[in-house]
Amino acid sequence: MARGFIMRVALFLLGGVVLGVGCGPLVQPPLEPDALPPTTTATGTEHHEELTWVRRSVGTPFHDMYGSDVVLDAAGCSILVGTYEGAPDLGGGPLPAVVSENGTNAFIAKYSRDGHLLWARGFGSAPGTLFPETYLEVVVADRHRNLTVRGFSSDPIVLGGHSLQGFFLAQFSSEGAVRWVRQLRGDFDGSPGLVVDSHDDLILAGGVDGPADFGGGPREASPVEGFIVKYSRNGTWRWDRVFDTQDSSTFGGVAVDALDSLYVVGSFDGDADFGGGVLHPVWPGRETAVVARFTPMGAHVWSRTLASMTDLTRFDTVDVVGRRVVMGGRFAGQFQFAGRPFTARPDGASGVVLAMTREGADVWGQTLGTWLWQVRGDATGAVTLLGPAAPGDDVGTGPLPSTASLYLFVSELQTPSGARVWVHTFPGGNLSFTSLAREPAGALVLAGEFNGPVALGTESFVPTTPGFYDALLWRTFERSRRVKLPGQ
Repeated sequence: MARGFIMRVALFLLGGVVLGVGCGPLVQPPLEPDALPPTTTATGTEHHEELTWVRRSVGTPFHDMYGSDVVLDAAGCSILVGTYEGAPDLGGGPLPAVVSENGTNAFIAKYSRDGHLLWARGFGSAPGTLFPETYLEVVVADRHRNLTVRGFSSDPIVLGGHSLQGFFLAQFSSEGAVRWVRQLRGDFDGSPGLVVDSHDDLILAGGVDGPADFGGGPREASPVEGFIVKYSRNGTWRWDRVFDTQDSSTFGGVAVDALDSLYVVGSFDGDADFGGGVLHPVWPGRETAVVARFTPMGAHVWSRTLASMTDLTRFDTVDVVGRRVVMGGRFAGQFQFAGRPFTARPDGASGVVLAMTREGADVWGQTLGTWLWQVRGDATGAVTLLGPAAPGDDVGTGPLPSTASLYLFVSELQTPSGARVWVHTFPGGNLSFTSLAREPAGALVLAGEFNGPVALGTESFVPTTPGFYDALLWRTFERSRRVKLPGQ
């Protein structure tokens, strides 16, 4: 199931509104610099960010368009993947129409650094399929600007001359041509993690249920069990590991450091051995967070959970930023980290971001909102966070007012200490951002969608059909134009 879908369900549960991710442009004029309203930081200092550009899609009336992930390549181009109904227009003409009224196609689209659509591809099942479901979940870019995606199709599709059904990996060139496709044989659970290492090898991590074959022969997993698999940049299988756990386990995020060591995060709910001895859940059947490090060849280095847990914990996202491994997720109850207790809201779960050394030692942590969906670092040592928050939560601006039932926040922290640099919040409802990408120079690309009137800076937008989602892409937070805070 795609990450964007999971986030939309989470937002529905949190705020009574189904929201998700998506992007694409009907080319709009660039907005003026410093068009954002002032942002209040933890220090109370106000400053402006640069709103570089906003792009939106035009949907088929009474149909939705969602996205799942966004990435920036080495040239600063934005690449988005996801799913759509009907035949929406990203700016270059309608995408291929879904063959059934009750179905979806997948898309991948690329935009230049200044927001122009370079190309877009849509694909799905052949005519005659009754309820086709095709989507792309995650996308990564390598040093050569090739783009690798994981996707799924419920019915046969043809991609780059290859017939596929079920889960797959596919790689596109920087011009949008299919370079190779690899079938992933098995029933996969949850939202996967995908990353590229310094050799352009690909590492996929997630959960698999039942028999599977990643390319190295049959594997068994029952119930859902976490896996890691590594492929070359040409899609050749290198190695895989499926972890035999007492109950279920899954990985939701994967990252690499400068030496290509792997870091995976996820959860388990029964006694589990990820290579370093048995880890125990907070209690049998209750989700419990795990983070583990492996060598580039898949050998276990260390694995751990959290101390003094009293209830649910899980990690969904991870990045290696300088000398720190930064992960995010959510928890209920309490746990101990870096010598202090962390306590969730009494009426449910809270979001959390934690930083460890690359050896797995505690450094710092913070509670933020109701969930932390994404952690993205850059070469300067900054880390950007994305997630939802509820009225009364303090994500750095003081308690959020009750004027909205749900908020989304984007925040930057300094990785060594966790000090907050800036934070911006958005009322949930008509607008959602559920995926972000960082550029080494400091720019952010936020992918999302809207189903009612929204305003960003000096621009206002209305959806093609009220109540149905059009995609939105926003490039902003340009570091070179930022007014720095004292001491920054």
